[in-house]
Amino acid sequence: MLTAARGRVWLLVRSGGPAGTILFEGVLEQGKSLPLSLSRSPRLWLRVGAPLALDVRVGGKLVGGLPTQVGNVYLSASGLAPG
Repeated sequence: MLTAARGRVWLLVRSGGPAGTILFEGVLEQGKSLPLSLSRSPRLWLRVGAPLALDVRVGGKLVGGLPTQVGNVYLSASGLAPG
């Protein structure tokens, strides 16, 4: 679950990696959430604008690992990794 907890967040979410199918592209307004499933693709690639405003939860648990500025990460069941 991705939540724009502290402001608006632009997101690009792709299946598998940076060349994967686009699952979401747009702005999450503050307070809004984007539920994601790792069942179809065990790894998602995210390009995140305003990562300091974003909360990422995997299995209901808040995970760390977002960059401090616009950047890319991989999301999997084990959490976030640089992307």
